[in-house]
Amino acid sequence: MIKYESPGPVADRFLLSNAFIRGIRGPVGSGKSAACIIDIWQTAQVQKPDSEGIRRYRGLIIRNTYGELESTTIKFFLMWFPDTLGRLTYGAPITYILKASLPDGIILEAEFLFLALDRPEHMRKLLSLEVTQAWINEAREIPKAILDTLTGRLRYPPMMHGGPVRAGIIMDTNSMDAEHWWPKLADLSDDAMKEQTRKLEEELRGMGQLPEGQRLMEFFTQPSAELLDGKQNPDAENIKNLPPGYYVTSKVGKSDEWIKVYIRNEYSFIMDGKAVYPEYRDNLHAVAYSIVPTLPLHIGMDFGLTPAAVFAQRSPLWAT
Repeated sequence: MIKYESPGPVADRFLLSNAFIRGIRGPVGSGKSAACIIDIWQTAQVQKPDSEGIRRYRGLIIRNTYGELESTTIKFFLMWFPDTLGRLTYGAPITYILKASLPDGIILEAEFLFLALDRPEHMRKLLSLEVTQAWINEAREIPKAILDTLTGRLRYPPMMHGGPVRAGIIMDTNSMDAEHWWPKLADLSDDAMKEQTRKLEEELRGMGQLPEGQRLMEFFTQPSAELLDGKQNPDAENIKNLPPGYYVTSKVGKSDEWIKVYIRNEYSFIMDGKAVYPEYRDNLHAVAYSIVPTLPLHIGMDFGLTPAAVFAQRSPLWAT
């Protein structure tokens, strides 16, 4: 019914994950939204048939404003789910209804609700909703309070009708400021957050509700669309579905910060004034590391023509 060609291996891993909260971050044009469309279609098809032999699915699709929802998200959705498959109704909320016979002969009745939620006070729109899955499109524009509220709304269909299968929240986005909630969950989570997540996963595994090796949250980062020399990255995803020279022409008239976010897929810091070292790149000049809490941390810095810093620890086990 829907033909899909994967944009690349990161999108594949996103689609294969069954984490309760999943996010994919990538450059503009990298196939993120298409992967989310396919994910909701996959999830709809695995619901258990109810007593009437019908698979029922209700998806919630969120964007920050109704202008963006109608001009971007809904139009993109209809490219994959045209009116030959279902019917879009403009109401409160905007709704798309699909009824189809699946390859196994079972009927699927799917309902997709479209809402604009860009402020914490918009949470009241969610209070009476029960859905199978939620898709936050362009998550960097959505407050974390919305994500927090959504985690308690994923209970459709009711358990008496089989309950939801693969219920969860999926998100796609371009990069954002490093102070945003996304990097704090995905890449920069503190020890307390990691420990809390580990305990929750352990509890769910004890209940038989989380398979070994599966995580509650997973975030996937697509490759930069360009190499360090500014040339197109051959490992960039979805290139085959983009016009030739797409990323070159996209950079015309753009600032380095814009290119950093939309082309290089790097977190962008909000800065007042001029950067002290504008050449700094997270993916080139920094690596993740772990420290030993009981040992002193030594920092050596050189502010000369080629400034650098070294963080090191010395263990008695290494002494000669």
